[in-house]
Amino acid sequence: MSRLLVVEDDPDIALAVRLLLTRAGHQVAHAKDGRAGLRDAYTERPELVILDIGLPGMDGWQVLERLRDVSDVPVLLLTAHGQESDKVRGLRGGADDYLTKPFTNAELVARVEALLRRSAGASPRPDAAAPASELTATSHPAGTRPAAAVAHHGTHGRPCGRTRSGPPPGREGRRSLRALQWQLDAPTDRRQSRCSTWPPATTSTPRSRPAVTP
Repeated sequence: MSRLLVVEDDPDIALAVRLLLTRAGHQVAHAKDGRAGLRDAYTERPELVILDIGLPGMDGWQVLERLRDVSDVPVLLLTAHGQESDKVRGLRGGADDYLTKPFTNAELVARVEALLRRSAGASPRPDAAAPASELTATSHPAGTRPAAAVAHHGTHGRPCGRTRSGPPPGREGRRSLRALQWQLDAPTDRRQSRCSTWPPATTSTPRSRPAVTP
């Protein structure tokens, strides 16, 4: 549910806009003049402001100018003046859209929802994906490896088959390729024995002594 603020001095238009947007699933607040609209915009923090130009006292142009000094909230201007100069003035003054009275209910709802989608897409999401470097650094605790990497290595960290990462560049890479090709071409039992018995165990067997006859 989005929080909207309607700044409109005409009570009939304000009531119609509030009912229409409330039925569309939004939470709508109303201010009847420019000063009250600025105060509510500061305190309520709406996600969209629907601002009428012909307000008593402080008009919509002044409200828009002061609002843009402190906030970048999307603003939809409502006005009975449909001249091109007024539309250009409003858009250059910081408004995001312009709607001329009289307007249809469907057009008002469509413009409001379009501005909300645009605002949500421009703001950064808290659950955005982290860069690949951060994922690599934080995916596995220090001193541990994924199960897939452990399965491709022996107990002493030497490769026992194909590894998923490519060989390092240069001379060391060619040596690694030759060693890997030798392991792949060797019989299965020899590869398994190499993995399971590396490094070779140093065990001493007792020598047999000749029998001594008296």
